[in-house]
Amino acid sequence: MLELKFLERAGEEKKLSDGSEDLMAYCAYENGTLAGHCFFRFAGDAVELLELATDPKDQSIADGLVRAAANFADKNGKVRVILTGQTGEISAMKTALGASLDSSVLIDDIFSPCKPN
Repeated sequence: MLELKFLERAGEEKKLSDGSEDLMAYCAYENGTLAGHCFFRFAGDAVELLELATDPKDQSIADGLVRAAANFADKNGKVRVILTGQTGEISAMKTALGASLDSSVLIDDIFSPCKPN
């Protein structure tokens, strides 16, 4: 069974010392074992996805993590998702979501049943 858990102060968890106290994360656990994570922070009207990783690589878990972060951002008044990380999973997500040249996508488009034209 897959479980997603929210970490409010993920910068502390990740042991970052670059002023990332605003870093948050969702972690995915499968049968109690860490299966992936998505680190993000709020930036203006957007949520910025900084790191997305699953082990082993699993697009459905990555999708769930992105949707969890987008839903949390939506509930906090954000309207866009910016995919800034450089991992292969973020690159694949940019393609899947049809991200614009600035690597952003509207949160509403993530949850719509079809990609916008």
